[in-house]
Amino acid sequence: MRAITKKLAHIRKMHKAIRDRKIFAQLYLSLGLLASFYSAHAQTVEENSDELAKQYKQGEEWSLYPFTIQVNPYHLGFVMPLSLLELPDVKKQKGRRGIMGGSADISLLYVRQSMWKHFDCYPRLGLTINFSRLANKGHILGGLLYIEPNYNHLAGWEIVPRLGIGAAYVKVPGNHPWTKEKEDEDQEVPEVAAFRQGPSLDLAFGLLLKLRLTPKWHLYTGVSLDYLPYLNKKEPDEKEDNKDLTLCTASIGASYTFNPSPYNYPRPQGPRKSRIDIAILNSYRKTDPNLVEEDNKYYYVGGLHGQWSFQLGRNHALTLATEWIKDLATKKELPRAVRQDDLKVGFLGGHEFLWGKLIFGQQLGVYAMNEVIHPPFFSLLYTRLGLNYRFTDFLFVGVNLKTAVLPTSKELTKIDFIDFRIGYSF
Repeated sequence: MRAITKKLAHIRKMHKAIRDRKIFAQLYLSLGLLASFYSAHAQTVEENSDELAKQYKQGEEWSLYPFTIQVNPYHLGFVMPLSLLELPDVKKQKGRRGIMGGSADISLLYVRQSMWKHFDCYPRLGLTINFSRLANKGHILGGLLYIEPNYNHLAGWEIVPRLGIGAAYVKVPGNHPWTKEKEDEDQEVPEVAAFRQGPSLDLAFGLLLKLRLTPKWHLYTGVSLDYLPYLNKKEPDEKEDNKDLTLCTASIGASYTFNPSPYNYPRPQGPRKSRIDIAILNSYRKTDPNLVEEDNKYYYVGGLHGQWSFQLGRNHALTLATEWIKDLATKKELPRAVRQDDLKVGFLGGHEFLWGKLIFGQQLGVYAMNEVIHPPFFSLLYTRLGLNYRFTDFLFVGVNLKTAVLPTSKELTKIDFIDFRIGYSF
């Protein structure tokens, strides 16, 4: 009996030992699995720490500003017709001059929640350096500060406008003949005074098509218009040719962004909207020197502008408009005009970029009535570039540039006036 009892006790001890070992084995296995889990989790967090930091910053302050370098190795275009001296007969000949060159720029995309909520876009601020070579051996070297609204920077493609202001050094010589055309190499070529030489203001406007190849690489193509006014004008009584330069170019290039942002503020696409704007415009301008002698006085220009806009997408709209303008400067111009009325009536059609509180519009207009136009006509067409800021859904203010198309038989474009307006939307 005692032997049986000892045998049972030994079996109980063995079972307890086995159970204790099983518990320790389970504990060791659990600790091992837990350690492996935390090791893997720590590695994942470490690998994604930069991404999580970006998401956190963009979700709170959106303080990440993507830095981009863009290079357009080739642009091609022309300069509006110029009257340059032609050798050896020293005659003025008017015509377009071809240009080609390249540009490079650096920029920052200003990614902030406040900017998106107010303007439905992120502004890109940049500095660009341009070099253009003219066909008559002239050149233009300039630098521009620009702003470029990006309203869907994560899309595969988007069309963005670019507005810039800067300075340029201009050298446009007379149109010299080729050296190979000289019969005697020792014969001196007479010097011709430069058409333009010296510093100049540069105002630029462009439309760019941006293709997103990867988050860091983008392909760009676009067209731009640069206006370089002549600042060294003579006294009003001294006649000289118009030396303002207008450059039209088309370019292609690529950009690289070192720290692209993966975030775009989510805003659902609402229903398409239409609106009606009524605005009062006010401006001043001088008389047209082609009609009367310049008197260096400014005359008031005022009127009404009515417009209907139909939204196509989140940031685009088509526009139809009419304007009725009373131009007091025509009081001086009318004695040489066809009829005696200073009222100008026009109809316009165009496009708008919708950026929240900001609206940027481009329109082409035709006169239904303009008594200053000579028969058959100097100009029936004109353009408008406008920027409006909306204080509320109903009240807005804006500034608008009016440019004449073919104002005379010798000019293609001419700035008419800049007006300021206040309006109400329905």
